[in-house]
Amino acid sequence: MAVPARRKSSTRTKKGRGPKSWSFQQKALQQPLIKCSGCQKTKILYHICPHCSAYRVNSK
Repeated sequence: MAVPARRKSSTRTKKGRGPKSWSFQQKALQQPLIKCSGCQKTKILYHICPHCSAYRVNSK
């Protein structure tokens, strides 16, 4: 079995124990916002509107 050449510092050890969902939370904040076709409030693109539960944009 391989043995690490050097000891891992406490900071590096703690960085590996961070929340795994942190990167997903960062990406959720960066998603584009659009106006809902039903209630005209802002919602995240390709997500269900939390106010009126509309999903698709009515195409003309």
